[in-house]
Amino acid sequence: MGRLIIGDSNSLFINFNRFKNISQPGHRVNDSVEIIKKIEGGDTLVIGVGVNDSATIKDLRSDSSIGPNIEYFRDDYSTLLDLAQNKFEEIIVLGLVSSDEQPTILGDAEITYSNKTIGKFNDCIKELCKNAGIDFINLLPHFLGKEDEPLDDHIHPNKVGQDIILLELSSRIYK
Repeated sequence: MGRLIIGDSNSLFINFNRFKNISQPGHRVNDSVEIIKKIEGGDTLVIGVGVNDSATIKDLRSDSSIGPNIEYFRDDYSTLLDLAQNKFEEIIVLGLVSSDEQPTILGDAEITYSNKTIGKFNDCIKELCKNAGIDFINLLPHFLGKEDEPLDDHIHPNKVGQDIILLELSSRIYK
């Protein structure tokens, strides 16, 4: 497959020469695991997934909710990195972006992000990457506490945020 970008909507905009971007809005880490299982591999893999796993999702019809689980997340992300290391020569992982923490309605669901939880999930990814010797780009310092500048809405980067991500990523890809 050569060079691949996989992730959620926060990676969807990334468009580098000779890279195929198969990111999908709403993807969680286990979605990326299933995709990596099905591909042959290649030179470089950019992973930009994980913030959706940190969300709390409330069903507005039943008033029930599903919250983030750091242990499941750690297991899923560890599996993702193991699979990626077996299939790609180089891996670059994008850390998470922060949220304005405002609830968002999507269909019959209310989605809420907590920056405290995002921080814990980001630290988990950073630790897993460090232990595996994988390049990790910590985006959180560029976003946390200044969400009105780099975010378009509750969790998605605007042009300013996208430029931050592209600058950080391109410095690793084109080193």
